[in-house]
Amino acid sequence: MSENKILGSESLAHGFPIIRTIKPRDIIDWLKHSLADLRQAKFASLFYGLVFASAGIMMNAALFEASWLLPSLSTGFLLLGPFLAMGLYDLSRRMEREENPTLIPSLTAWRTNLMNVGIFAGILVVLLLIWARASLVIFTLFFQGGLPTFLEIVKAVIAFE
Repeated sequence: MSENKILGSESLAHGFPIIRTIKPRDIIDWLKHSLADLRQAKFASLFYGLVFASAGIMMNAALFEASWLLPSLSTGFLLLGPFLAMGLYDLSRRMEREENPTLIPSLTAWRTNLMNVGIFAGILVVLLLIWARASLVIFTLFFQGGLPTFLEIVKAVIAFE
């Protein structure tokens, strides 16, 4: 595992990080490690996966008629990802410390640093609102004559208009 460190002390001597090449075998090893993590935190990992997948499906269903908002809010959902994934980070931290990764403590991991997490969440929400507004302006400028339907958006993306 020591060879997988991203930034070692030897790279700081030059002032630049050392860029390593990876082999396809490395990817297979990462997947094996991720399956081992999944086996260790079964229910909690599956819970988070289902919640995030359900949120995406519900967002798509809710915005089906307002398809011009879907790209901006989908990418905005990714902006909120670091905040939403705090429970997953807590599970990883517990596994790294060889503690039992359970769901309930991971759901309240934000409580240990409430002030900073609140500021971070607030900044991300402001960025989401700015991003959603900018995306709406881009759609308005790109699609002259009204907001497009989902099918028109797909056609425009495929046709590279």
